[in-house]
Amino acid sequence: MPGLTRRSSAAFGIAALLSLVVSVQSIAGSWVPRTLVTEAADRQGALLTLGGTRNALIVAGANGSFTLRRSTDGGRTWSGPVLAGPGMASVSGRGHFVDVVWMTPTSETKGQLHYARSTDGGATFSARVLDPDLDISYLGMPLPLVARGPHKTVAVLWFEMPGNDFGRTARVRVSTDGGRNFSRPSTIASPDVTRAELAVGDGGVYVVYMRWPQSGRTFLWKIRRSVDNGASWTSPRTVIDGDDPSLVATGDDVYLAYRQFHDNNPVGLSVISSHNRAKSWSEPVVLEDRVELPHLSYDNGTLRLAYWSMPAGNISYRISVDAVHWTDPENVVRTGGLPLGVGFAGQPIVLYQAWDVTTNLYVKARRQ
Repeated sequence: MPGLTRRSSAAFGIAALLSLVVSVQSIAGSWVPRTLVTEAADRQGALLTLGGTRNALIVAGANGSFTLRRSTDGGRTWSGPVLAGPGMASVSGRGHFVDVVWMTPTSETKGQLHYARSTDGGATFSARVLDPDLDISYLGMPLPLVARGPHKTVAVLWFEMPGNDFGRTARVRVSTDGGRNFSRPSTIASPDVTRAELAVGDGGVYVVYMRWPQSGRTFLWKIRRSVDNGASWTSPRTVIDGDDPSLVATGDDVYLAYRQFHDNNPVGLSVISSHNRAKSWSEPVVLEDRVELPHLSYDNGTLRLAYWSMPAGNISYRISVDAVHWTDPENVVRTGGLPLGVGFAGQPIVLYQAWDVTTNLYVKARRQ
């Protein structure tokens, strides 16, 4: 399958460039002591970094509600909540624009989908109800998702449960004016959708999802994509056999990090890539075995990957400029934490939750 490996003539140059990046990092950078973001989170958190700035935002969940906190100094200090509400939330953004979606229950079987956007890097938000009457089962519902791409394209994905507690349907709405207006809902998959990932590139909206049960193959994920801003979607096709996918898109390129399986047996942390809006994919690049919870991000030509390494329980960090050649893993946290996100806000930062009785959320930054 075509992918980044097709540029074999440039492989030596790419490898040399990555080697230079590694040597510069080893000389000029180190991971500093952790910074507390919020206490007692409910194992829900997400990190957004806004490329080209030192702005970062973290959404954290606790006691059935969420808060969004902001940093303007690369993660050194964090504000009080700039947005808060009942329910579960996801965050995305680009430049000075930030998007947040969350679901709130209005009864045991009904809920509302909310959307908020910021045009000043997350300092202030305007919020509204995107859909006031959804069929849900609030306990155990997956998070709604949001992704922003170029040209003011914003996509929102959420789950409904019409009919029964296990019949999850995944739907998407797309905006082409920066979140002011959204299209009518498109059904991506139904029923029994358990989880999904969402990304927006240049002219492409991508959804990767898993359904359950799978007749003995429990880890097959499918992809659907739209190249006309959600007006139509391709037929579903299997993209990975694995779990814990993390999906990012930039330009025509799409990258997917995940725990690879083969016939239900774990293979290891793997990355695949596409350079034609997910029409075809590279062969998996297997990085290492015995990992969980990979988180992938992209900024200014660099892919960043944070994940949980077993059996020690370390949080590790790598970077790549081509998704094929990766730096050796660096230990960000030596035991005692679960990774929740990775990004770049003037310096690399990793969000994690303390794996102890506190369940606090912390960030660690890599001084350049």
